[in-house]
Amino acid sequence: MDICVSVDRPVSPNPQGVITRVIAGGRCAVVRHVGPREFISAAPFLVEEWLPRSGETWRGDYIFFHYVNVGPDVRDNEMITDVYLPLR
Repeated sequence: MDICVSVDRPVSPNPQGVITRVIAGGRCAVVRHVGPREFISAAPFLVEEWLPRSGETWRGDYIFFHYVNVGPDVRDNEMITDVYLPLR
């Protein structure tokens, strides 16, 4: 698992092993999940149900999650997560 954040300059070498990487551009299938982030049902849905029926091909890159709203005041039932499945 990788965790990423936006940065406006390269990350200097550091003892934590944090590095600069870029999420590859291209087409993605996107599903929005609203609710707790403990189990995001949109991810298995995309791979197991949507993808086989879609005629699309998974590019093989990581599925990635965009936590649209974060912070201590966001309730579990109000959490919004967009799930991206990279396509060829």
